[in-house]
Amino acid sequence: MTSTDHRKSDKVPFVRFFQRRNSQFQRKVSIRIGERANYVNSPHVIAMVGLPARGKTYISKKLSRYLNWIGINTKGEYRRQVTTAYKNHDFFRPDNKEAMVIRTQCAIDAMKDVCEWLESGGEVAVFDATNSTADRRKLIHEIVCNQMGFKLFFVESVCDDPQIIEQNIIEVKVNSPDYQNMNKEMALRDFLQRIEHYEERYQPLEEKTEREGGGSQT
Repeated sequence: MTSTDHRKSDKVPFVRFFQRRNSQFQRKVSIRIGERANYVNSPHVIAMVGLPARGKTYISKKLSRYLNWIGINTKGEYRRQVTTAYKNHDFFRPDNKEAMVIRTQCAIDAMKDVCEWLESGGEVAVFDATNSTADRRKLIHEIVCNQMGFKLFFVESVCDDPQIIEQNIIEVKVNSPDYQNMNKEMALRDFLQRIEHYEERYQPLEEKTEREGGGSQT
């Protein structure tokens, strides 16, 4: 698939999910989307946004499962590939320029995989990553909308409850391949420091900037 009549979307829609704690400490996502015909006139990329341990993977899996259930060909496993360069949280320090190059290339490679799958007949791809800065989202917009002519939709997961965040880390993150050589206590400490590095540069979705595919915010 090359240039088509759905080339260039100037406005990027987005939605936020807010996580709240209930008495059973369960996570629930309610998804309701309209008629199938309204959503498959061109390939779509749903890009997750949010700090680590905010439930982005949980939401992306729910989205993928639901969209496939209603008959939309969806793939939701696109995310940062594990890199052997990761040793500890310093890999995510904002001033670690070498690591930043690696992380940016991982994102570009993942987006290329997304676009190749959509060109081969896929309808919706869910890109599960933090995408936590305006510059990173601008890069995604450039590839998805300007270069490929696909539709782009941002979904941000927001959670400020420390108990939910810690529970997310314990349930999922400490058992990830990044921490296969660490015990759970060390992995938890390292991941909390990783979150702190992300918080230094985190830019929540902002309507004017995102809809215009903008970049750096001050």
